[in-house]
Parts: sequence; C-alpha cells; structure tokens
Amino acid sequence: MEGEATAGSSFAHEPDSNPVTCLRGNGEHNVQMLMTTADGKLLNAIAGYASEKVLLEELALALDLDAKINGKKLRLQRRLVVAAHKKRLADVQQMEFEGVLGQLTEGRLVADRKYCRDHALMDSRCFRTGDMVGNAATFFGSSNGNAPKGRIGKIRDEIHGKFLDELLKRDRQRRKRAKMNKKPRTDLVEI
Repeated sequence: MEGEATAGSSFAHEPDSNPVTCLRGNGEHNVQMLMTTADGKLLNAIAGYASEKVLLEELALALDLDAKINGKKLRLQRRLVVAAHKKRLADVQQMEFEGVLGQLTEGRLVADRKYCRDHALMDSRCFRTGDMVGNAATFFGSSNGNAPKGRIGKIRDEIHGKFLDELLKRDRQRRKRAKMNKKPRTDLVEI
C-alpha cells in the first residue's frame, strides 16, 4: 500500500516497540464504523480509533435509538435520531479539551456528531468516506514519548509534516509537565 495515491503516512516503529497511546479518532480515514437499523438506515457513526469504553457507549446509543424508533413513523424516527445527536453534540461542546491533541479529539467528536445529525437514517449504501472524514492526505501518529525513528509513507504537504512535528513537540512537553505534576492522563488511551 505504501506509495499508493490513497496511502497516508505514519511514524515508523520497531517490531518490538512497546504499545503506544492512541488518540480518540486517530486513523479516521482508515476506519469508519456505521451502526444501522436492520434494514441499513444510519443510527450512529464514528470515525477512527475508539477505546473499548467509547465503542460500547456508541453501540449502546445505536441500540437505544433502534429501540426508540421501532414501529414509529419515519418522520418521528428521524426527529428522534436527530435529537439524540444534537444532545450528544451539545454534551461534547461542554467538555474541556486540553492542548493541541485535545483539540484534535474534540474536532473528531464534533464532526462525528454533526455527521450523524445531518445524515440521520440515511441508507448506509449511500455512505461515502469523504462525506464523513474528507478526502485529504492523512497522517497517523502515536508516540510512546520517545522520538519516532522516521516515517512510513509520504507526506505530500511539507507544511503538514511541520505541523505534525510541532504536535509531537508539544505532546512531549505536555507529557513531561504531566509527569512532573503526577497527574493522570485522560486524553490518551493505552492500546
């Protein structure tokens, strides 16, 4: 896949590297999870990495919505699904997200909720990845706190590469501050 027009870029890791932390929503161009009714109508969708806890919450929302709309007229079904995603969007917008990585997580959560709100009960056969996550060249980065040993794939845009280098620098600084303060991290999940 490396070198393909659709392939993004990521940091290189040695095969024996320790597991690293992964940001919620990372790899959104690689993974989109659609939760639908039995006949394929969209109830919920998320893009990118999701921890077990987050995935269970999203599945529970879809199951709850499916039960609520069962047997109702289509117009009411759609209103119920839209209302649920509006509420989730409002909840996300009330959350505090720390730093650059927190802002990336917030952006993905907001985008997922807006997509679900705007595409409530869409026929899943009409799903297009670009509609949910865009069609940009992407980069997947995770770090164990050490400097990565290079990159795999090509980053088409040098500015994108500089942006990612800055993100990593800020993340290392934040990790160092957090370690000094001995505060538990809540924005990243071990995988």
